[in-house]
Amino acid sequence: MKIEVRSTELELTPTERVDLEERIASGLGRFYEQIHVVRARVRDINGPRGGVDVACHLMIVARTGVTVLIDERAASLKAAVDVALDRATFNLTRALGRARNLRTGRERQVPAAREKGDSR
Repeated sequence: MKIEVRSTELELTPTERVDLEERIASGLGRFYEQIHVVRARVRDINGPRGGVDVACHLMIVARTGVTVLIDERAASLKAAVDVALDRATFNLTRALGRARNLRTGRERQVPAAREKGDSR
């Protein structure tokens, strides 16, 4: 898994950049073999005005060709990245599951229809 971090309008120290890369690697670690590249872009939306002003954009490209895009905003860099990683994990699990089902030819299981008069 290759991790690329870019920042615009937000100065990241080398320590913050490494911490961000480690946080992404840890958050998506269970998909290590399936992910080709993760591109993270963080930016300060409001500048010195404050408020909910840090945005984290993740683009995750799996080896199967599946791409997951996540945009998240929060008051701090850590919060934005953590929420984005939680959403990415959820969406990546779903997308990879769908791709696997398409490859194997398995369709989604639909429960049998209830009979008339069945009060369950």
